[in-house]
Amino acid sequence: MSTPILDRKDLKRPDAFLEKASAAMKYLTDNIRVVIAALGALLVVGAAFAVYTSMQSSKLEQANSALFNAKAKLTEVREKGPKPFSLNAAEVKPVIVQLEGVANQYPGTQPSFEAFMILGDTFFEQKDWNAAMNFYQKAVDSKQPGTLKNFALYALAFSKENAKDHDGAIAALNQILSSDEKALRADALMALARNYQSKGDKAKAAEQYNQVSKEFPNSALSKAAEAHKNTL
Repeated sequence: MSTPILDRKDLKRPDAFLEKASAAMKYLTDNIRVVIAALGALLVVGAAFAVYTSMQSSKLEQANSALFNAKAKLTEVREKGPKPFSLNAAEVKPVIVQLEGVANQYPGTQPSFEAFMILGDTFFEQKDWNAAMNFYQKAVDSKQPGTLKNFALYALAFSKENAKDHDGAIAALNQILSSDEKALRADALMALARNYQSKGDKAKAAEQYNQVSKEFPNSALSKAAEAHKNTL
């Protein structure tokens, strides 16, 4: 028995796929100008994004190159320049300007952050706490990922501690402790306790030393915390 051939005209409703395809074609025909405009807009956005990405990549390459040159010059001055190393030396001043140029010319980049940190470290070494704090604060404000920001905060806190600004150091350390940072947590807790102790708040200092012992039992830091607590 042969299979009857169905005539599409005899079907009560057209094939669903063809129905949707027909509707889509009708929409395209009726709105061809809108469709063309939308495609054109997508092409413009895509081209703009490609240009932006290329520019950002080029900017980062320039920043890395500038930072490399500045670091190399600082190393050269340290090795061949006057001893002891001094920021007042004529050979050093242009390098400081060079590093500041990298930091300010490429804001928001990691090379800019590193330049601020190097400047902070350099002034810290010379015990110029105010200048060190200035550059560390700029590193903190440069919108880098959490870990980098926390390292800058820790350096800032250490500078403030040396400058006897214990409240400022405590504020910076609490920012680290309120984040998810693990690498610096133990050191930040110890530094927090130390600053409370230095400002004469023995209760708070003991609390932080106990926290170190609680979170890092049987460690060198917990032993140091116990020893410090016994001096309160």
